[in-house]
Amino acid sequence: MVRSRRTAEQMFPPVGQYNERTQSAAAFCAEHGISYGQLNYWRRNYRHETSAEESRGFVDVDNAAPREVAHVEIAYPHERTA
Repeated sequence: MVRSRRTAEQMFPPVGQYNERTQSAAAFCAEHGISYGQLNYWRRNYRHETSAEESRGFVDVDNAAPREVAHVEIAYPHERTA
């Protein structure tokens, strides 16, 4: 049995359909000719890809702030205070 890899363009449209479904996962998989495990694999990739697009872990900084600002304070989460 030859297995072929599918691209994001091939995986993500069915995942979008699955997220809007009104049928069971088993019925959806049978209709699309995929296994339940494969559907979950695609869903994990879809979640990872869409969350990565929404937040890359960085925040845009607008450096067009007024020049009279003399300092910038950075507050780190979970920072210990002495």
